[in-house]
Amino acid sequence: AEDTLRILTSNVDRASSLIRSFKQVAVDQSSDGVREIRPVEYFEEVLRSLRLQFKGMRHVIAVDGDPSLCVRSVPGVLSQILSNLVINSIVHGFEHLEQGHVRIRVHAEDAMLTIDFQDDGCGMPADALKHLFDPFYTTKRGRGGSGLGANVVYNLVTTKLGGTIAVDSEPGLGLHYRLQIPVKVAA
Repeated sequence: AEDTLRILTSNVDRASSLIRSFKQVAVDQSSDGVREIRPVEYFEEVLRSLRLQFKGMRHVIAVDGDPSLCVRSVPGVLSQILSNLVINSIVHGFEHLEQGHVRIRVHAEDAMLTIDFQDDGCGMPADALKHLFDPFYTTKRGRGGSGLGANVVYNLVTTKLGGTIAVDSEPGLGLHYRLQIPVKVAA
């Protein structure tokens, strides 16, 4: 009975934490409000909500960085960016992989938040890569791809956040995005 109670309490605590995360991410996604966040912790919350969409898949997504880093930014926009990048990796990069890996590294220096997003998916050839941020460009034409995911990410990073985004890739070697976003680092 004690073991059952301990397991039940643990599961209820976990469910409560998930619900809090979902509520905060939902509020952020519908708002352009600026607030302080800890990017590593916040990205983990966003990933928790995405993992439910891809339940049963064996892909591994890890966030690395200083968990105490705190910045003022627009979390709703960051959530949309991260969601689009993860979904693109799973749908495009991991299409033929049983288990793909994404590593997200976060650090700040001189009021600039750098996010390195790297997957080990199928990658892209140079001729496709140069069109990645073009609206309606997709490698999945006729198979459900709208060609807007990377374009939305580009516009959110450059227009909404005033940052930059670069990407590099080679076939078979995955995709690496580097986002640099001006932020105010909180003390």
